Parts: sequence; C-alpha cells; structure tokens
Amino acid sequence: MENCKLVIAEVSSPSIGAGVKIGVAIKAGKPVICLVKNGAIVTSFIKGPAQSGLIHLIRYENEEDALSQLKTLLETKFKNLTK
Repeated sequence: MENCKLVIAEVSSPSIGAGVKIGVAIKAGKPVICLVKNGAIVTSFIKGPAQSGLIHLIRYENEEDALSQLKTLLETKFKNLTK
C-alpha cells in the first residue's frame, strides 16, 4: 500500500477488508476511487468520504460502463500519476 500511487476498489458488496484498506489509503493521503454498481447500497464509510471529496465514487451499470468511467477519470484527474 505504501508504494502505490492510487487505490481502486469495487465496493458494491460491503467488505471489512476493503474498508480497512481504503481507510489506510485515505490516512496515507493516497487517492481512492470506488466503483459501485447502480442499485447497490453504499455504506456511510464510503458515502461520507465521497461527499467530502476524499474518495471518487463511480456508479456504473455494467463492466463496460465502469471501465469507460474509470478511464475518463484517470485521464482527467490522475494524469499526473503516470509519471
């Protein structure tokens, strides 16, 4: 985790392990992108940081939609991480 530049997590099904890793990433100042399938309930642990801008939340319909939105976000907000 300490060597990563960015954390991407699929959070459609709540997971304590994913939550812990997301928390560690936020505490370390790492950017976090969470993907959640439309209709899935987002826990307050994800919703709160997303509303305050600590997490980028992508809601998607299907895998193609998720990848398309993720690609766009990476190209616009995180272009500097590729260097």
